[in-house]
Amino acid sequence: MERVDVYRGAAEVDADGNPVQGEMKHVATLMGFVAPVEASQSPGADSQGVARRYTLYFRGSEPTGILDTDCLVVRGMPLMVDGPPLEWWRYGRHIGDVVNAFVREG
Repeated sequence: MERVDVYRGAAEVDADGNPVQGEMKHVATLMGFVAPVEASQSPGADSQGVARRYTLYFRGSEPTGILDTDCLVVRGMPLMVDGPPLEWWRYGRHIGDVVNAFVREG
């Protein structure tokens, strides 16, 4: 199990009254399993960068509350959540959440 810090942009309003994402704030610390999904590649001089993808598994009796706009920090590396988290239910009981995340390097 690894420590996963969850950061979320605060909802703010700009000078024109439009909703914008504000500063990222720490909202939770969770323990979960982190599994790499794709093999590592090295970014080349002419590449657009390499997306390293991970699947994170959280067990618990209640949903984690992670949103698809959150940033997760694992091993000091910021990962962006890729899509809405999946809730894992069995016989009407919540077992855990599965979250896909990625980081683009290069």
